[in-house]
Amino acid sequence: MPRPIVLVGLMGVGKTTVGRALAESIGYRFIDNDAGIEAEYDATGAELAERLGVDGLHRLEAAQLANALGSFGAEPIVIAAAASVVEDEASRSLLDDHPVVWLDASPAYLADRLGRDHHRRSLGPDPQDALSRQSEERRGPFAAIADVTVAVEGRSRQSIVEEIVHRLTSTATPATDG
Repeated sequence: MPRPIVLVGLMGVGKTTVGRALAESIGYRFIDNDAGIEAEYDATGAELAERLGVDGLHRLEAAQLANALGSFGAEPIVIAAAASVVEDEASRSLLDDHPVVWLDASPAYLADRLGRDHHRRSLGPDPQDALSRQSEERRGPFAAIADVTVAVEGRSRQSIVEEIVHRLTSTATPATDG
């Protein structure tokens, strides 16, 4: 049975865009962690962070990932996981059994992308500094759980998808059991 493929990376790296294209490319269903939370709670991540605090939002993100991984059944899925799940020990344990792709980019690149997106929670007056701190904190955990790391800066969605497919099918951790 095919196992879920999970995309991780910092906010703004393109997990949703790449995940949707990857799922379409390989015939999997796509699940976006953020969209699932927004649908369930009828609020954006920014609104939930304001209402529940950042830690409360992170708990919802971890629960959403666990639900997605627990519900895949026979239908293969690609999941765009929230960046915060790498900080949650239970989430990291759940990811041990699934191919994990880390989409990596510099804080400067991400700050530029996020500057054009008003639906995400605020990173404060200096988004690049906030993303630099997140990158420092999460780089080790991302590297520890990732089966494949893909640099995304300056690349087309299609070239990123092609690299993911190639690397997952040529690694010791294939996308399907077998």
